[in-house]
Amino acid sequence: MLDNGGVVRILLLLFCLSLFTGCDKSPKPATQRIEERNAVAAARMPKDPFDAKVFTELKKAGHDFSKETEVEFYLYYPEQGAAAGTLQVLSADGYNGEITNPDGKWLCHLRKKMVLTADTIDMERFKFQELTVNAGGEYDGWGAPAVK
Repeated sequence: MLDNGGVVRILLLLFCLSLFTGCDKSPKPATQRIEERNAVAAARMPKDPFDAKVFTELKKAGHDFSKETEVEFYLYYPEQGAAAGTLQVLSADGYNGEITNPDGKWLCHLRKKMVLTADTIDMERFKFQELTVNAGGEYDGWGAPAVK
């Protein structure tokens, strides 16, 4: 059990620690912390050079990265069944699309509304590359209109 002298020493120690660690500052409002986190996320570029180039073009066009936009994805397969299977599986995750056969390859052209972030695009690339490679296909990237 602490006596009054022990309590005072602990309080003095905590006060000194707060001076060195910056704890004397009042916390930022939640909205300010969210805005700062979103600004950092918007400034980060996707890992893939093609994806980073698309992000750069959207930024130049004045895209508002806090708003949803319809993103289009292009997946090519050697067989119609693989393309149709991909569309069926991804429909459950909110993707819309169609299967066409331009130039002898089966295109699974997908669309989904989402807020664009580098993390989202990185995850989409990984997912689509896994889907296509396992079926002998190829993920050919994405595109989106600038939303202001």
